[in-house]
Amino acid sequence: NNFSERMLRLEKLIEASSLFRTSLEGRFALDIMRSVLQTAVAARAPLQEYIMSVLRTPPAIVAAAPGLLTPRVWAAANPQPSPPD
Repeated sequence: NNFSERMLRLEKLIEASSLFRTSLEGRFALDIMRSVLQTAVAARAPLQEYIMSVLRTPPAIVAAAPGLLTPRVWAAANPQPSPPD
């Protein structure tokens, strides 16, 4: 039950801070961003590095091979160093 309540709270915080959510187009944009972020978290891709890398990828590469930019594939191709013990 606590997990469900925490997830609902997160959703409400995101909705409250997203001013563009009031239009249909804004809601679509919010849903896409949330989906990308949750997928990256599930793939254990570092969010900032993943998003910056994808945004900096030239459009021609994105059009030619969009599957290479999914969070799971990106995380496998860009392993993160383990923190020192």
